[in-house]
Amino acid sequence: MKTYQIDRRLRFAQYLLSIDPEVKMSVIAKHLGYDDPNVFERFFRNHADASPHAWSAAEQARRLQRGIGSGDSND
Repeated sequence: MKTYQIDRRLRFAQYLLSIDPEVKMSVIAKHLGYDDPNVFERFFRNHADASPHAWSAAEQARRLQRGIGSGDSND
């Protein structure tokens, strides 16, 4: 896969994780064209140096630290 395509898929996955940290990996995998969520998780881990769950938790912590909130309508 070309670098541009990898970067674009990774950024889209990160976007989806940042707007809904509770989203199932199978949903994100389908949005990105993966039939198997395990293959998506392996792709994410290889290119983001963290699992999707760990990345999402770290992103939520960064957002809270910056005062942005979790993205919920209640914030």
